[in-house]
Amino acid sequence: MDVIGLARMANEAYLELQAKYEGKTISTLGALLINVIKTSYDDRTQTIEEHISNFDKKWSFMLSTLGGGIPDNLREFGKILVDLSKNDQVKGTFLLATLPAYYNSLVENIQLKSGLTYGDITTHLKTYAPGRQKG
Repeated sequence: MDVIGLARMANEAYLELQAKYEGKTISTLGALLINVIKTSYDDRTQTIEEHISNFDKKWSFMLSTLGGGIPDNLREFGKILVDLSKNDQVKGTFLLATLPAYYNSLVENIQLKSGLTYGDITTHLKTYAPGRQKG
């Protein structure tokens, strides 16, 4: 095998180990969830579409990081986070939690409808939040 082939193999091995272990401590796994939870919508500075897009990016980052594998010592906590991150209704609930208190009536109206998917929730927000934002 030539030097270039060995370098490629070493790089691939490094990237695989990095994806599996880098940033996979209890603190960093918790930080992934906190990054999503602390997202907040400010309708004075962004549209609801921008907020949903930002939330989706943070959610996807959490999901992809968790998908890289969880070290054995964090398996139980990691499994809980993976299960949460793959649940469409949980994602919708977290999105609704990012809205400020003056959106509570809209959030409550959405939560009264059972079985809504994340797509249903974002559709409701995109329909009703702009009217609330103008008011």
